[in-house]
Formats: sequence, C-alpha cells, structure tokens
Amino acid sequence: MLAGRDAERAAIDALLDRARTGASSALAVVGEPGIGKTSLLAYAASRASDFTVLEVLGVESEAELPYAALHQLLHPLLGADVPPAVRVAFGAAGAAPADRFAIGVTVLELLADAAEERPLLCILDDAQWFDHESAAALGFAARRLGQEGVALLFGTRTSFAPGVPELVVERLGSDSAREVLIAAFGAASDAVMASAEGNPLALLELAAREREGASPQSSVERSFVERIGALPEASRTALLVAATADAGDLAAIAAAAAELGAPIATLEPAELAGLIRLDAARVEFRHPLVRSAALAAASFQARQRAHRALADALTAPEDADRRAWHLSASSIGVDESVADELAGAADRARARGGYAAASLALERAGERTGDAARRRRWLVESAEMAFSAGRFDRTERLLDDAEAVAGPGSASRRAGDEGAAAEPGGTGRRPAIPEPGLAAR
Repeated sequence: MLAGRDAERAAIDALLDRARTGASSALAVVGEPGIGKTSLLAYAASRASDFTVLEVLGVESEAELPYAALHQLLHPLLGADVPPAVRVAFGAAGAAPADRFAIGVTVLELLADAAEERPLLCILDDAQWFDHESAAALGFAARRLGQEGVALLFGTRTSFAPGVPELVVERLGSDSAREVLIAAFGAASDAVMASAEGNPLALLELAAREREGASPQSSVERSFVERIGALPEASRTALLVAATADAGDLAAIAAAAAELGAPIATLEPAELAGLIRLDAARVEFRHPLVRSAALAAASFQARQRAHRALADALTAPEDADRRAWHLSASSIGVDESVADELAGAADRARARGGYAAASLALERAGERTGDAARRRRWLVESAEMAFSAGRFDRTERLLDDAEAVAGPGSASRRAGDEGAAAEPGGTGRRPAIPEPGLAAR
C-alpha cells in the first residue's frame, strides 16, 4: 500500500511514459531508511509489464569491489561478445583497463541496445552503497540519456550523482499514517503514530511489536534488534554470518555458518519471524535495517569470527578480493599476511581500472604492516590511485600520511611523492581529470 504517495507515483508513471514514447530519463528516489523508497521502486516494476526490467541492489560491504554494481546490472545483457571496455573491468586479464569515459559510453550503448525492441527499466536500489566506479559510470550514462527508451530509477538515501533529477520522499502526514495502520492492522495506535513520526516502515514494525506486547516506544532498528535477540543462539549466529556476507550467496553463508556451529537450517526461525527470505541460492534481508540490526546485536568478537569464517569459505580464485576484505575485518593490529592479501586485491582492482577501490585497499594494507618502508610505499601508491579516481582531497591526505611515515628528509620525499601521484605507474602520463562531480562520490 502506498498511502499518501500520489505525487511520487505520478512522477514514476511519467518516467515510464517517457520511455514508452522512446525518450529516456533518470530519476533518483531519495529518502531516509524505511521511508518507502523500495516500495516505490516495486510500484515502478508493477507498472512496467511492457518493459524489460533489470534490478540491482547495492550492498554496503561490496562498496570496495570495483564495478560490482555495474556487473549486476549488465551481466544479463552480455553475451559471448563482451565489449572490450567492460571486459577488463569485470575481471578479464590481458589488456589495459579502459578509461572512465569509454566505460561510461559502453554502458550507455549497452542500455540503448537492450531497449531496441521494448523499453528498458533499470531499478537500482540502495545506490548509496554502489562502488565508486559503478556510480561514476551510471552517473555518466544517466546524464547522456536521449532517445533510447531507457528509464533509470535509483533508490538512495542521499543524492546519487550531479545532473540526476531527484524525487525526495517525505514522511507521511497523520491521515496517511493512520490509513496505513488501519489497512494493515484494522486500527491505528496513537502511541505507534507518535513513535513512528510518519516513517512507513516504523509504523508497520512498531505496530507489530505492540501487538506482540512490546512497547512501541522504540526505533525501528531497536525493534529489529529485539526481535533478533529473541531467536535461538544458533539462529542469531547464522543470521550474523548472512549479515556479514558481502553478497547473499547461500553456499558461502552456509559453509561459514556451519564452521561456527550453526547449520543453515538454523535460519528457519529468522525466516518465520519475517526477517529474511530464503531460496535455493540466496539469503535476502527484509530491509537493510534488519541487516544492520543483526550486526548491532552481535559483539565485536562475534563479528570478527563471522568475517573469518566467511574468509575461510571463500577459497575460489574469483573470490580473492572478497576474502581479502573479510580477512581484514577479522583481525586487528599488524598482520603481514592480511596486508599482503589487501595489496593483492589492490593490484587486481588497479588492473581493472578500479582506482578508488585500489586506493582504499592499499591504504588498509599500509595500516596492517609493521614495515615502515612498505607502509610509506603503499600510501604513496594509494595517493596515486586516488588521483587517478579523481579523489583529489584524498590524494592530499594520503601524501600527508606518507610524509609522516617518511620522517627525516620528508620534504624532499614529498616532492617525489607528488610527482609519483601525478604520474601513475611511473609512466609520465597524467591521468584524465574526471567529470565534475565524480570526485565527490
């Protein structure tokens, strides 16, 4: 039910109608967690029976994996003949990475090709968690849509990219909030309405908790934490592993949970409680706040154990990057083996043109090594990658950090570091300056 959302539905209908006439456009549905963004995106899907519909869901822990969101979007469109600009970006070896302009143009061309026979709707939810490279490519394409019959619909907590129009979703007024509660529960509680303050998810969750005998004087996330706390211990462990995983891959989650003494069957109480949905291949959380509540309900040590179990489960070569980040989260302090894993992830990201991801991995690698020389070298390389990604404020900070590590004589070293950052890989080639706005992602 979308009570009080007539204006939002009209904006989405207009987006779809433009695509039906062959015109393309993009729209970012912006609002706080629980405000109904996903419901509005589901409304769009329900109105697009005559469209080809592609869906992408951003996951916070995938934000370090270059082109992860873009791969979700484009994978159904790619046949045997993958365009060179994205082939390397998606992990193929043997060629130099394309620049961001070429990747953005290729994305636009692939979307246009997909809309040749019928209009195309791309639903891109939780876009605030998209990796930097995917967000840049999608922002580039969104700003250049013309007459392709493509509709890009983003769900995001904050602005997605410059030039993408926004539909800001506000809290419900009292009449609409009451309508939601009466439709769902047959009555409207004044206490629930006061606590929820017009947030639709809060209305439904707090009303359900009140009917169970709990106080409605709570936040939505706190309500989810309480619901998770009522699960059996093994169910909480398996749910924590699922929340910690950077994808809903059931096989990896099952292996990691079993290592911690929680077979996958122990997720059944969480499913019956309406917290997750299970199918043969994936675990899906009812809402991102359930995922964050599962993490909040666990201790730091329990979260570390979950990361370690997932790292142990991710042994395939194609999972090396995910393994590196889980290893990083599973321990604290100096760990040279973790530093090496992160440096390897940085090398792979750099080879794919994922400069923002490479910069972050190199910085993390520097934090995990006890060798000052390696730390300084990785910080300089991280600055180099940040420069290539257009993250100039980050470049400056990383060079300052490298200077602090360098110690005596650092002034002359700083000059060399700046030269290295301006010429990635020592090639003497200054990287292309990004489009305005990309550096802000």
